[in-house]
Amino acid sequence: MINEEGSMDCVLSADFFKKMLGGDIPLVPIKDKNRNVIWDLIPETDSRGNIKKDEAGKTIYSVKKDKDGKPMTDKNGNPIYRRKMRMREMTFDELRNWLIKRGIIGPNAKANIIGYRIPTQAQSSIHALRCVDIVPAVNDTVILPAEFTKITGSDFDIDKLFLSSLRYKVNREQGEDGKYHQTITSEFKETEDAYYQNKIIKDYITLLLDWKSNDEKISRTTNILHRSIDNDTELLKKIIEDIEAGMPDVEETPYSFYTLSTQTASKDDYITGKIGIGPFALNNNNHILTMLYHVKFKHIESSIMNELGLERLDGRVDKNGESIMSWISALINAHVDIAKDPYISRLNVNPFTYNLVNLLVRTGLGDKTFYFTSQPIMRELATAYVNAASMYMADPYSSVYKLQEQAIEDVEKAWFTAEGAKGKDIKIAGYPVEAAIKAIKEGGT
Repeated sequence: MINEEGSMDCVLSADFFKKMLGGDIPLVPIKDKNRNVIWDLIPETDSRGNIKKDEAGKTIYSVKKDKDGKPMTDKNGNPIYRRKMRMREMTFDELRNWLIKRGIIGPNAKANIIGYRIPTQAQSSIHALRCVDIVPAVNDTVILPAEFTKITGSDFDIDKLFLSSLRYKVNREQGEDGKYHQTITSEFKETEDAYYQNKIIKDYITLLLDWKSNDEKISRTTNILHRSIDNDTELLKKIIEDIEAGMPDVEETPYSFYTLSTQTASKDDYITGKIGIGPFALNNNNHILTMLYHVKFKHIESSIMNELGLERLDGRVDKNGESIMSWISALINAHVDIAKDPYISRLNVNPFTYNLVNLLVRTGLGDKTFYFTSQPIMRELATAYVNAASMYMADPYSSVYKLQEQAIEDVEKAWFTAEGAKGKDIKIAGYPVEAAIKAIKEGGT
């Protein structure tokens, strides 16, 4: 799967490789039935490039000249005309062999393509690719190792693989003997757009194949680059297993899937998945910026954020040593694949908690974020908030925001007033905030 260079091998369609060549396919001589090269005489042209004609309207052909500029003739005194090979584009097999001999494809080739999955969630969504062969397929076709699908987290639904490659050009010169001499290069002049395009691609490939030591071949990126983003999903699933470990099993009755309540709940789950991708995908990109510029909140000595040590937005790992980017990637995975398994809803991640979850995860709270959102009061608040925005709760005399604000207030009253707290194991007066902070620090929930 991974070659000695550290890139992945791939096979491309000939059509895609033609695009890498800018559509300029190498040429080969045309031969007659006796396999002799066919030559064409070169006509003379004027300053405008028009072919010259004699008085009879016949084409005037260019005559070879010696070093003194005099027309050359053969031993019989006949003029020696300049000529060139009649050329055609290479066939598939000819192009394939020509590219292998020049090390553009094949076992001696180097990485010249970047493949990146959309959505791009982690470094393992991007890979440097080396083309080892081409196939006579049409359109933009790429064949990759089976492991590529696992590493990038693709699942053949809406995922797309985009390829960005180096641009090549075929330099073609005609010698004095009329033969063509062709070379291929990825080097362009600074005045050409392809120069800067190739520079960007080469810089990316250099980062993806970042070896700590050329002698020992120790990669500084291999562990991240070849770690499947599906591993991140397990972070969330382990929390669900822990939370639901002591809960009784839910027994489904026959045909319960067709009941109105089940259909409505399923619809709510799927809608949450559709609108939940955006918030976490945006935070995925934004966290890179806050890491680069070391963004943090204003320090306030008595604030809960300060007490919990959650003031910085530039962290790489959370309090348990897990990658913060892995948490965000897991949340994206959960929403992208919600139709397959809507487990994220069981952690109470929804429009009410999106901002809160992103804040706590990015400041390093890690798994405790989801133990917090799964508390009964948080679930009641989320349900009330979402229901208040329902079309069935619409009030022509009040905005959705006001309805949601009132719904949250009603839940708070149910929990934090003497009347509403009957039967609940909570303290009303002098709620022990210090004890709560201590419990969170020490791993309590």
